[in-house]
Amino acid sequence: MSTLKQIAANQRNGRRSRGPRTAAGKARASRNARRHGLTRIAPRIWAIACAICPDSSNPLLLEQALIIGETTCVLSAVQAEQMVQAQRRLEQQHSNGDGMPPCCGPHGELEATDMPVPALERLYRYERRALSRRNRAVAKFIGVARQHALSNRIGLRPAHRAAAHFAPRN
Repeated sequence: MSTLKQIAANQRNGRRSRGPRTAAGKARASRNARRHGLTRIAPRIWAIACAICPDSSNPLLLEQALIIGETTCVLSAVQAEQMVQAQRRLEQQHSNGDGMPPCCGPHGELEATDMPVPALERLYRYERRALSRRNRAVAKFIGVARQHALSNRIGLRPAHRAAAHFAPRN
């Protein structure tokens, strides 16, 4: 059972976190997907899914192919962000003014591993989640494809085709 103090705190927090209320705030929030580049991803997801599963008659295969496409796009976005952060760190090291970067490896190369830990952790977390989700989708795709191939080989029909086959004809 929540105490009155907890209920009051929950209500205060709830009032603060309900999203934009003004028209300007809603308009600004509606552009977030464009600002982060997510509007360009949807056609890429579909293109990857169609390349993986050209015969989209099986909805289970298409669903897994779309997940694989989505996670592939997320992984490429994470890798691009990692490159941007590494480049930003290298530029900071070049601009320290004394001609010698503060963090040099044993062979004089610049080290880009001194990025802020929270930023790296966030990117690694996104990457791990996307990789495990993609691996699960690939395994499920292979399983469904094998089952589909096996059912076609031994003459079993998918449920929607079998129902149509045995439906009364006029």
